[in-house]
Amino acid sequence: MATKATKTQPQEDESTDDPYIVSQTARAKMERANVAHQSTLQVLKTQLQNRRRAVSESKLIDAYAVLDDGPAIFEVKSITESNERDQIRHALSQLYEYRFLHSMVGASLWVVFSQAPSSQWYVDYLAGDRGVRVLWVDDGGLGGPSINLLK
Repeated sequence: MATKATKTQPQEDESTDDPYIVSQTARAKMERANVAHQSTLQVLKTQLQNRRRAVSESKLIDAYAVLDDGPAIFEVKSITESNERDQIRHALSQLYEYRFLHSMVGASLWVVFSQAPSSQWYVDYLAGDRGVRVLWVDDGGLGGPSINLLK
């Protein structure tokens, strides 16, 4: 009579099929992203307030301020190398949508990342081709090619 082998380790693909494990993994990623988002948003708000700019937000818009050159809409994105392309696409579409929905034709559009993007072409695309101003958290403050425009 053959005995049934006792499993001591899940099979390699077994954990990816388990909805509980998948949902726990997704939840952990989401929580890390939310913390990074809130932290990045706080750095942005602090930088704007230090420049004596009133910052407001809404259900849709992460941050809104009036700068020397007019109204500015800020979209904050927490990024990793594995999600940055999707996050950039989301940010871009959100910014144009918010500017349209709020009838702010002349508002500058800003994306603020939780860290510097992994590739320069993302910055070139956003700033050079799309005209979106780009910032990221750098050593507890803000950096990036558009930092001097944050007046």
